[in-house]
Formats: sequence, C-alpha cells, structure tokens
Amino acid sequence: MSQTITKSNLFGIAITDKIQILFLSLIIFLVPLFLWWPQILVWSIVNLILVLAILKFKTKNIWPLLLLPSIAVVLRWIIFWPFTIFMIYLMPIIWIWNFLLVYVISNFHSNKWINLSLGWITKVWFLFIISLIMIKIWLIPIFFAKAMWLIQLITIAIGGISALIIYKYFLDSTDKIVKHW
Repeated sequence: MSQTITKSNLFGIAITDKIQILFLSLIIFLVPLFLWWPQILVWSIVNLILVLAILKFKTKNIWPLLLLPSIAVVLRWIIFWPFTIFMIYLMPIIWIWNFLLVYVISNFHSNKWINLSLGWITKVWFLFIISLIMIKIWLIPIFFAKAMWLIQLITIAIGGISALIIYKYFLDSTDKIVKHW
C-alpha cells in the first residue's frame, strides 16, 4: 500500500508538510523558551506561526503548535526561574483559546481577513472573561491578567496580519487560502 506524501513550497523550497510542521513546532517552542523579551516580539512570532499553520495545513495536523508555546513558558520558568504557579493555572485556558483561534480562522468565512478578525476578537474576549473569573476566585493576580490580556490583544493583531501578508506574497500559490483573496 503506497502513501501519498504532500509536498509544498516553503519560501520556494519543496518539502513535505510533516517536515514543515516539525520545523514550525521547533520554532514555536524555542522562541518562548529562550527569547524572553520583548514580550510583544515573542508572542507576535508565536501568533504569526499559529496563523500561518492554520492557513497552510489541515487543522488536525497542527495541534502540537497549540500546546508547545505554553509548555515552553512553564519550562522556562522552571529551568531559569522565577517560577510562577499562575502559568500552570493558565495552560489549559491557553490551549483552549488557541483552539478557538484555529477553529474560527478555519471555519467561519471564506475571507481569511474576516476570519482573522473574528478569531482575534474571540481569543481576546475568551481570555478576558476567563481572566476575570480567575481573578474573582483568587487564582491569578489582576496585574498578571491585565498584562497577558493586553499583550495578546496586540500580538494576535501583529502576528495575524503578518502571517496573512507572508502567506499571500511568499508561500505556495497553490495552497488553499489563495483563492479567497
């Protein structure tokens, strides 16, 4: 039984989708693990990779990208100190909001700019509501929630818009999104 290997171009280099996802997984893990500041740069890169992966690959293939950034942050805090327990509380929430971003960008409208906007709104409001609940039950301090909410508000916009531009101008024109421009 033969298996079809999907190849596409990543900046003009023909490589399999699995290798591309592995490469993006490595980047999305290492950036928050070793690049600490500025936070806007770190999370813009993470959101750029997430949105690029959403646009380029099947949703079922990109689940590691949804989990790895928060795992990297917890590892960074354990290895390099200072460890904060708040990230442990937030990890499942981060995974859910990344899934929401993937779901909204992938499923709502044929225009990816509209989907990015809807995903941005969904992700930010989900984080805001969950943060308020976690503040009320004393799981996280208000300054932590405010800082994270504001950073996500900015970085999903920067990363998402950058991803759409990169995808449009640099990635394979035969991929699924191009017909929607």
